[in-house]
Amino acid sequence: MRRRWKEACHWAKNPEAVKDWARRAMHLSVVAAKDVVEAYYGQEIQYSYYDGCFTGGRQGLKEVQTFPDDFDGAVIGAPACWTVHRLLIHNQPGFHNPHDALLALVNWVENGTVPD
Repeated sequence: MRRRWKEACHWAKNPEAVKDWARRAMHLSVVAAKDVVEAYYGQEIQYSYYDGCFTGGRQGLKEVQTFPDDFDGAVIGAPACWTVHRLLIHNQPGFHNPHDALLALVNWVENGTVPD
């Protein structure tokens, strides 16, 4: 089991991969989806809207803040739902940065150790 996690988490040591996971993946998916729709219909998209709630709301809010030209409008529901307290790794003192928590998880997977 640990080996499978180690193989699956290797990307977390690459800062660019972490950025892709954190914010660029949705933007690049939107760009690709628009290309597919335009190719299928043979014309440029006139309007593009986003609709999401809870996790989709947080993702959508970040998307329209970071890439304001991706959508013409957005319906964002419950983007500030507080869920960090539910993640066990955030209950450890000293983790104030999600990136640090992710690296600690990778360290645990690779070495079986979690920092004090």
